[in-house]
Amino acid sequence: MSQLSQLQSFDLSINQLTIIPKEVGQLSKLQYLDLSKNQLTTFPTEIRQLSQLQELDLHDKQLTTLPAEIGQLLQLQVLDLKNNQLIFVPIEIGADIKGIRS
Repeated sequence: MSQLSQLQSFDLSINQLTIIPKEVGQLSKLQYLDLSKNQLTTFPTEIRQLSQLQELDLHDKQLTTLPAEIGQLLQLQVLDLKNNQLIFVPIEIGADIKGIRS
């Protein structure tokens, strides 16, 4: 993924992914990440390194919790969580996210 260091938008939706490689944290210019409609149950902690990320799409999954590292994404404006089974949202997520769709 180091060759994709200038990538700003990454759509990985509808790929039956079960994991996201930790190398995703190397995408330092990434502003939009779509992981919707996959089979992910966990996220790498390296997601916190996506300091430019503005929109994260996690809809249509079976998530019951979110990783606290999402709260470290200070540029995040949109977090799409619709059609999930969330029972817990870490306290770190909230104040700096301007628009949450659920």
